[in-house]
Amino acid sequence: MPWVAEFTKTMASCPKCQHALAIQGNRLHCTQTACDFDIRYRCPFCNHAFESDTGACPECQQCLDTNRLLNMIQYDLVLDTENTCKTCQSMTLHPRVSPNARRCFKYPNCVGQMSLFETKPKDTLVFLDFETTGLDMNHDDIIEIGALKLDERGHLSHFQTFIHTSKPLSSTITKLTGITESMMIGAPAPPSVFESFSAFVGTSTLVVHNADFDIPWLLIMNHVHGTQLHTNQFVCTLDWAKKNQEPRCSLGVLAKKYGIVNSSAHRALSDAIATHALYFCFDNLNKVPRPVQSLNHYTALAERIATRRMAETVTA
Repeated sequence: MPWVAEFTKTMASCPKCQHALAIQGNRLHCTQTACDFDIRYRCPFCNHAFESDTGACPECQQCLDTNRLLNMIQYDLVLDTENTCKTCQSMTLHPRVSPNARRCFKYPNCVGQMSLFETKPKDTLVFLDFETTGLDMNHDDIIEIGALKLDERGHLSHFQTFIHTSKPLSSTITKLTGITESMMIGAPAPPSVFESFSAFVGTSTLVVHNADFDIPWLLIMNHVHGTQLHTNQFVCTLDWAKKNQEPRCSLGVLAKKYGIVNSSAHRALSDAIATHALYFCFDNLNKVPRPVQSLNHYTALAERIATRRMAETVTA
């Protein structure tokens, strides 16, 4: 059996019966005794087949952290022993559906991730996308946030929610995103969402595909709803694409070019996951350093629009 199980369910669910899974050493099995889902994974370091209750491979003596294994299975990540890290020669890791989005297995602790142009080699990353009721920051609302976080351990986690709005969804937005009024029923209020999202982001560097759209929106909504971000850095993969002299820079075109599967384009979390893959495709190209910028670039614009929105709400 390959070391990664052949399923994409969340780690809480057995792919056969949907009950909880458990891991013991290199054994992954369902907690329901009536279910026969029970596999042993091979050593991800040397591909040796073995049985162990500790997870230590008797062949190479390497031991993969259980939490790391669970996280990799949850997000359907695959180890690649053929395409090793160019700097430290370690295995690489990539989403099963996006093999070009490789990163060093040791990320962010590999020295290859420590650019001479950067002073924060072990920063965490949050890949972010929104869906909105329209394109006008002066009047429209964010209706969905999707984000994927890559933390200092190399673990992934995600944030996804709809957000309540009093504005009706246009047929154009529904056709583009697939989001309907019925899907928005019971969505949490904006203040609680943006407070929770700020806690999720922490001091991570944000990564978006169109900073001129996403970053002002985020700052405006935090200002309007009285919440605050703790981060001050972002990377725009659209800007990075232009610096890489890509002839066409939309997320859809770049995803197709680099073999990134985005099964639910124009839905926030799916686009955030695609942005994550694109980020590492560009990182592997190594043409130019990632373009890290400050949120302060958009602060004045966001405060001006937020002040106008709040004034209009008071007089309405």
